[in-house]
Amino acid sequence: MLQVKVNGLNEMLVVLDQLSDVEKDKAVKSGLRTAGNVFRREGLNQIRSKLSGTTKRSYGRQPGNLLSSIRVRVKRSKPGVLTGFDEKGHHAHLADLGTKERFFKTGIRGQRRKSSGRMPATHFWTTTKQSKEIKASEALFTGLERAVNRIIDRRK
Repeated sequence: MLQVKVNGLNEMLVVLDQLSDVEKDKAVKSGLRTAGNVFRREGLNQIRSKLSGTTKRSYGRQPGNLLSSIRVRVKRSKPGVLTGFDEKGHHAHLADLGTKERFFKTGIRGQRRKSSGRMPATHFWTTTKQSKEIKASEALFTGLERAVNRIIDRRK
């Protein structure tokens, strides 16, 4: 479990209490989106570095479906943000964690079953989560502060 101490949190809570409910929700969602974008940016960098041109056939090519499928979605009813892959990136877990050697179910009698391959683990998403947790929590606070300042400046 991740625990981060944030300086100025009490002052931020006092400022948030002064805002209306709608403005408070907008500020919190803005901060959450900022934190989710930290994971998104690092995930894109990890995909580019670990998956581009990994085989002879794909030398110099980018993994387009994974790159274009990373999404940041802020929850509507509860405070929270989901950073992950949409439908085009449904295979992200296979590229991240890898697969063992797979074989066709049936083979010609007396011969070995044919292999359909394996995917080596790249751990692009696992390393992203581990390396950017603290930075994302800091980005949450700075995004929240920026949104509150924007709302206060709008009132003047």
